Amino acid sequence: MSQQALFSDPQFVEPTRPRKARIHRGSKPAAPALELPAAAPRDLHADSPPAPLPKRPRPPLGVVEQVRAALRPGARLAFLVGMLLGGFVPVATFVLSHTELERGRALWLQPAAAFVAGGLLFSAVTMYRWGRLAFDVRAKAVGFVLLLEGTMVTSSSRWLALVALAYLVAINGVATACNLARPRGDDA
Repeated sequence: MSQQALFSDPQFVEPTRPRKARIHRGSKPAAPALELPAAAPRDLHADSPPAPLPKRPRPPLGVVEQVRAALRPGARLAFLVGMLLGGFVPVATFVLSHTELERGRALWLQPAAAFVAGGLLFSAVTMYRWGRLAFDVRAKAVGFVLLLEGTMVTSSSRWLALVALAYLVAINGVATACNLARPRGDDA
């Protein structure tokens, strides 16, 4: 683009140059304006309290911290409600997948399959977050989710499916309890 075309473009704004101060005969030039920094240092002897610091987002609690937070004495009601809300979904998914779904029939013809898929999705998000916190590797977190959710739903070995169910109830319950016990801001 030529210079002529650049200056004729309406979106281009030519930078302005600072003007030189004019000096009239017989007068002294004005002293340059003193610019203060954006945040002037605070007087340590002032009676006013310091300005609050901006809030930084807190990092998510780790797995052990979530269990401790859920089991602390002040959060017992949140723990109970969290276990009921978060733990019900894996139990319902387990029961529907093992009793309501017919193995020889197409899944899209069975209404219970949609409920099982919803339960798996609900639980998978929490399981993935916990897997990321525990293993710190995405591939391991995905494997953790697939193994636990898949074992609970498809395992023909009853004891193995029940162990996976126990893990899912505990993790979903504790995660929900931590969400319920977490202090909310004004906008929540």
